[in-house]
Amino acid sequence: MYAALVNYPVKGGYLDEAIRLWREEVEPAAEGQPGYEGSVLLVEPANNRLVVVAYWDTKAHDDAFATTGPWRAGSELRNKIDVLLSEEPSRVEMEVAYLNAPQSL
Repeated sequence: MYAALVNYPVKGGYLDEAIRLWREEVEPAAEGQPGYEGSVLLVEPANNRLVVVAYWDTKAHDDAFATTGPWRAGSELRNKIDVLLSEEPSRVEMEVAYLNAPQSL
C-alpha cells in the first residue's frame, strides 16, 4: 500500500470551502478510481492548512489519479481547489509499512 501525503496551504477565509469541496467532490471522485483505499483529511485552522493522506493499493494507481485521472493538473476538479490555495501544494509519497486506523469519524 502507498500513501500520498499532500500539504494544501489555503487562502485566508477559504478553509471551510476547501474542506467542503474535499468531502463533497474530491473524495467521491477518488472513490471511483481503481486502487483507492481511502483518505484522512487533517486541518490546521490557525495556519489555513489542509493535509491529506490518501491511501492507494499501488504507486501506479496513485500516480494515475494525479496524472491522468480526475485530479490531473488542469482538470475541472483540480481547478476548483487550486483557486482556494495560497501557494502550490507539496506532495510526498511513501510506502505504508504499518496501518492501524480507527473507523471513519
